[in-house]
Amino acid sequence: MPSAAQATKRRTRKRSMGTFHVDCIIEKHVDRRRTARISKLLVDTGSNYTWLPEQALKRIGVAPTDQRI
Repeated sequence: MPSAAQATKRRTRKRSMGTFHVDCIIEKHVDRRRTARISKLLVDTGSNYTWLPEQALKRIGVAPTDQRI
């Protein structure tokens, strides 16, 4: 009989990374009344970061911290 650690490792190995879309609401952490709705936000289960539209961030008063071209 496999140990709990071996069973967990086996279950984790079977999971695959992927992408899907969700509708979400973002809010400014220091003023939760400032919100923006984002339709069809891309969720990438293998990504380390969440990329949000610059205009949505500006609308709620959040300055982007990184920019990729």
